[in-house]
Amino acid sequence: MQEEDFKLIDRYLAGELNEEEKAAVEARLSTDEPFAQEVQLRRDMEQFLKQQPQREQLKEQFAGLGEKYFANGGSNRKEAKILGLSRRQWLFAASFALIVVAGALLYSQLRPSLYEQFNSHPPLALTEKSSNGVNLSRVEQAFNTGRYREALDGLDQYLASHPEDLTAQLFKGIAALELKQYDIAIPVFESLRLGDTDLQDYGAWYLALTYLRQGDRKKCRELLEEIPEGSELRERAERLSGEL
Repeated sequence: MQEEDFKLIDRYLAGELNEEEKAAVEARLSTDEPFAQEVQLRRDMEQFLKQQPQREQLKEQFAGLGEKYFANGGSNRKEAKILGLSRRQWLFAASFALIVVAGALLYSQLRPSLYEQFNSHPPLALTEKSSNGVNLSRVEQAFNTGRYREALDGLDQYLASHPEDLTAQLFKGIAALELKQYDIAIPVFESLRLGDTDLQDYGAWYLALTYLRQGDRKKCRELLEEIPEGSELRERAERLSGEL
């Protein structure tokens, strides 16, 4: 197709042809398949754009693009002559912008949540402990492979006879957090956070992650600030806080 064909289609779709010209175009639609396909493509595109709620905003943005990219004139002139966007140029610009917006939306949907970016857990290691009939190797494997329901059940059985094992308590809370069983996770982490043990920082960290996953960023930030300098979790806490 020639440039004149595109201009003719512009005028036809804009209703600018006289009756004779319009009849000639419509006769051509039945004999010139590439021409007919171009007309249909343009109709479909215009119909699609008319259905978009942000069409007016896009048109304003494209006007700005026209001023920036379709200016004509020498470098010594104070004012550049702005070339108006043809219907075809406008449609292609609109199509490109819609593709960009769709790509951005897809990226935002596929991008891991802030919780998922920070919820890496240490591996569970309980096989050296007395099990009293609980298959700790299996519980360990379940947790470390993300089978948190199975891991939580096994940890509950183990803790029934070893309630003083704070490490097992911590991992019970983590498994519950991953299962979104906050009524189990929060008391576990709160107890560790307030206890006088080496796991205080972990209690505060995982309690912060729990509130993050629930959408309470203010409470999450407050808990991150409790993690002291010198803690092995301090750097991660600062990075997460910076993202909030």
